[in-house]
Amino acid sequence: MFILSYGITPLFVNQVIKQLSPSFKIHHEHLVIHHSPYPGEPGISVELTGNANKLLEWLGLDYDRWQRGFAAQADYQQWLAGMSQKADDWELDEKMRGSRIALGWARLVDQVTAIKDTAGHQKERIQKLEDFREWLRSIKYSELVKTPDHEEVTSNQATTELPVATHKRIVIRTEVTLDINLITGETTQEGSTTTIIQPHTEKTNKLTIHPRALDDYAIETLRYFGKLEAYERILAERRIEVEVKVENRKRKEQNREFGLDHDSKAARDVKRAEGRWI
Repeated sequence: MFILSYGITPLFVNQVIKQLSPSFKIHHEHLVIHHSPYPGEPGISVELTGNANKLLEWLGLDYDRWQRGFAAQADYQQWLAGMSQKADDWELDEKMRGSRIALGWARLVDQVTAIKDTAGHQKERIQKLEDFREWLRSIKYSELVKTPDHEEVTSNQATTELPVATHKRIVIRTEVTLDINLITGETTQEGSTTTIIQPHTEKTNKLTIHPRALDDYAIETLRYFGKLEAYERILAERRIEVEVKVENRKRKEQNREFGLDHDSKAARDVKRAEGRWI
């Protein structure tokens, strides 16, 4: 079981961290935040830690206990869930209350959908994870974990509230139709059309300079591992790149609208006049 725990633990951990934030993932035994602020553009990946001790400590698990190995499957499961059995009752270890691992397991237990084998070759390991989830359900794990402040997570005695969606970005575009009297110069507004655009939810090929926000839980984790500044620096660089692309696309659309695309004679005449055509 000692060897098995090394091989299967990353899979279990990867499943539980996905319950905390969709930006978390385990990549080659490294905890990584991957976020795509701009649809269609390369995402941002920041390695938080490649140290198993720090990763398990962040989750709330005992690294030294994991290193000693486990004599049986039941011992491994109890360590992974932070459970102790007393007589016929199960109890959640006090140090696990409010931990990330406990909250993640509780959320996974509450889900009714089957766990998917996204890699396509981990059927046996996925079944072990499903068996573990069924065991958690059998001991009513969610009820043991949940408290009046169920969405509370502690980190070395520090408390962090899990994110709640409170804002949604909506862009409103209004098009006004004007009737212009060419003789008098008077203008009359004939009507207006208002369009509501939701760039973060609608599928579109248009690039927007408004990034998708990283969830608060992921931001707090970046701060925990001292990587928030690195993430913000990459995001700022990516924003500059996107702004340039957006400006170039706008210019191309305007040129196309006025028949000044790069293949037209008018475009070549304009470039010659501006000294940009050789």
